[in-house]
Amino acid sequence: MQFEDRIRSGYLFDLYGELLNENQKEIYEEYFIEDLSMSEIANERGITRQSVSDLIKRCTQSLEKYEKRLGLLQRFLDIRSLAEKIEEISADKSTYESEASRQKINELSKEIAESL
Repeated sequence: MQFEDRIRSGYLFDLYGELLNENQKEIYEEYFIEDLSMSEIANERGITRQSVSDLIKRCTQSLEKYEKRLGLLQRFLDIRSLAEKIEEISADKSTYESEASRQKINELSKEIAESL
């Protein structure tokens, strides 16, 4: 699994993890947050590695389905991107005090407010 996929899975779990049942949450968290291997989880719980793999796949599909319907992760990423642009503009001392910079910050701030 790619690093970016693991980060996405962590975000999805943060946003929608409470919608999983207790067993699903525990195993998903052990795998993605605590970074235990499927074999370690299986041995600890007395189940097969295949069972762990299947559960993680089903949980990932469920979390992705919630994201597709609700779009909270995408909204978060969009807002974070806008906030980073504001930070870039404010960090550039040569342009920070210009009218164009203030106007761009205002536009970005309005975009953030509208997306909430």
